[in-house]
Amino acid sequence: MTEPLDLLIVGARVVTCDGPEEGAPSERLGIQEEGTCVGLRDGHIAFLGPHPRAPEAEQVVDAAGGALLPGFVDPHTHLVFAGSRVDEFARRMAGEDYRAIAEQGGGIKATVAATREASDEALWEAAHERVLALRRSGVTAVEVKSGYGLRLRDELRALRIGRELAEEGLVRTTTSFLGAHAVPVEFDGRREDYLQELLEEMLPVVADSGLADACDVYCDEGAFTLEETRRILVTASTASSRVSPACRTAREAARGR
Repeated sequence: MTEPLDLLIVGARVVTCDGPEEGAPSERLGIQEEGTCVGLRDGHIAFLGPHPRAPEAEQVVDAAGGALLPGFVDPHTHLVFAGSRVDEFARRMAGEDYRAIAEQGGGIKATVAATREASDEALWEAAHERVLALRRSGVTAVEVKSGYGLRLRDELRALRIGRELAEEGLVRTTTSFLGAHAVPVEFDGRREDYLQELLEEMLPVVADSGLADACDVYCDEGAFTLEETRRILVTASTASSRVSPACRTAREAARGR
């Protein structure tokens, strides 16, 4: 006897995303018409097929008129921050250059100042609301970058909140350390000093913390150069490889791998 399903969803068009690669875009989506249903058991898809052949289920949801598809993945977000730059957006839409706005104290540095001043609770609540908005739009997996602290304690708390968001069960998250987002104001005129702090102090601690899955760099004109990016990423790779096997096992277990 087949074990009952936990949930059976019926009536919707099902998008499997496994159609023929050589087909038209709509064909590649692998759309199954409304006679197909999806069954779940223990959090995994256990049945996909015609409704009459589906096993019994503890709960049946009629999604007639809707579509059932894999969750979207947002691979680039900055969910953990405070403040607003909506005024800058309006200025940019009016034709002002981002670099000119940044030179006047706006841009990344404005958000860094607001983020540093915000409490852990305020950052958590704001990020949580953003996650809820993403989930309502069908996003179920999110990459969360730091980069609005630009000093160790604030970068770590952004990464920690990124981890905690996943524990809520609303979305899966991966976290990226983006200490190389900009040179903070306290290092104005001392760019190499900030790079050294990033390489020698921040990266080793972040690697040991297990709070980051990856390291990222804002490599662009007016940000970090290609050579600086190479130095940062090589150091990040080395720092990650030096994490002890026991620490790595614990870190992966915490991420549910």
